[in-house]
Amino acid sequence: MITTYQLYMQIEPVLIALLIGSLAGVISGLLPGVGNLFSMLVLAPFISRWPAIDIFICYAALIQVGQFVGSLTAVYTGMPGEASSMPTVIEIKNVPQSRYSEVIAATTIGSWVAATLSISVCWILAQQFDSVAYFFRTELILTLLIIAIVMVCNYSANSKKTSLALLFVGILIGQVGWSNQFDTSILTFGLIELYQGLPLQIVVFCLFIVPQLYQFKQVNSAIELIGYRFVVPSLNYLKLTWYSVVGFVGGMMPGMSMVFSSQLAYSMSSRSTKDPVERIVASETANNAGAVSQLIPLLVLGLPLDGGEAFTLALMEMRGFLAAPSTAAQYFILAAPALLLASFIGLVVAWPLANKILKLLNLKIIWFRIIISLVFLSYIFWQAHLDRNLAYIIYCMILLSVVGYLLRFKDTAVLIFGFFISDKLFDNSFRIIDLYF
Repeated sequence: MITTYQLYMQIEPVLIALLIGSLAGVISGLLPGVGNLFSMLVLAPFISRWPAIDIFICYAALIQVGQFVGSLTAVYTGMPGEASSMPTVIEIKNVPQSRYSEVIAATTIGSWVAATLSISVCWILAQQFDSVAYFFRTELILTLLIIAIVMVCNYSANSKKTSLALLFVGILIGQVGWSNQFDTSILTFGLIELYQGLPLQIVVFCLFIVPQLYQFKQVNSAIELIGYRFVVPSLNYLKLTWYSVVGFVGGMMPGMSMVFSSQLAYSMSSRSTKDPVERIVASETANNAGAVSQLIPLLVLGLPLDGGEAFTLALMEMRGFLAAPSTAAQYFILAAPALLLASFIGLVVAWPLANKILKLLNLKIIWFRIIISLVFLSYIFWQAHLDRNLAYIIYCMILLSVVGYLLRFKDTAVLIFGFFISDKLFDNSFRIIDLYF
C-alpha cells in the first residue's frame, strides 16, 4: 500500500513541473512575440535533467496557460501575446471598449471548454493513437493548406491584392536557402550562411513585431480607464464545442498547429456572424483545443509542429523518451490530470484575476516597446554569440528591419503566415506531382 509520503514524492515533481510551466505560460502570453520556443530556451537549464514526462507536463502547461493570458494582451493592447491571437488583434478594433470585459470572460470560458474537451478526448482515445498517422496523408495536408491560404487572404485587414502580394513575399522569404525540391539555392547571393534560410526569430521580430510595435497606440495607459469587471457571459456551448472540434483537428497541422486552428475557426465564424466578439471567441476557443492536439504528433510520431515542440522533443529524447503510440498513450493518461489543472489555472488567471494581470500591462508605451525590444534582442544576440554568427544576424536584422518599417502600416500577419507554410506548401505540392503525374 502506498504511504502518504510515497504518494507525495510521486506527485511533487509533477506539481513543480505544472507550476513552473504555468508561470512561464503567463510570461509567454503576456509579452507579445515571446512564444513557446523562447520560453523553453529560458527554462532549459533548470529542467533539462528532469524525467521526460515532467518536461512534457511543463511544456504542455506552458502552452495552455499562455493561450489564456495571450487573450488579455491581445484585447487590451491590440498586440498578440502569441501568434494564434492574430484574429483577436484584427477584430478587437471593431469592439467597443465597454465590451472588453465580456470579451475576456467569453474567450476565457471558451478556451477552458476547448481545453477540457480536448484533454478528455485524448485521455479516452489514448489507445487509438496508432491511427493518427492517417491524418498526415499528403492530399489532406495540401487541401488544408490551400483552404488556409484562401481564408487568411480573404479576411486580412489588407486589400485582396496586397494580401496576395504579402503572402507571395512570405512564401518567397521562406524559400531562401538551399531548396531540396528545386535542387538549387534560392536568393542566397553566394552567402554560405543563407543556405540554411533566414533565422525564424529575426523574420518574426522584424516583419511582424516591428510593424505591430509601430501601430501599437497608447492603449496601455488607458487600461485603468477602460477597466475590467468580472462578468459571466451568455454563451452558446454548442458552438463552443464545434469550434473546439475545428481547433482540435487544425492543431495537428504540421508547421502551424495553433495558428492554423485559430485562423480556420476565425474564418468559419466570419462567414456565419458579423459580431466581432463571437469571431474572437471562435478563434480563441479553437487555439486552446489546438494547444492540446498538437501534442499528439509529438508523442506518437516524434513529429514537432513548431520550434517550441522541436526543442522540447530534444530535451525529452535526452532523457530517454522514444516516440510511439504506446508511449503517447501512457504519457497522456499520466499527464491528463495535470493538464486539466493547468487549464483551470489559466481560467482563474485570465478571468477572475484578470485585473492583476492587466496591471502588468499598464506601462507607458515607450517602456513597453523598450522591454519587448530588449528581451528579443538579448535573446537573439546571445544565441548568435553562441552560434558564432553574430555579424550575419546583425546584417539580417538591419535589412529586414528596413522592410518591416516600410510595411509598418500593413497587416503583416499574412506575410508571416506565408513564411510559415512555405516549405510545407512546396513539399506537399511536389509529393502530389510525384504521386499522380
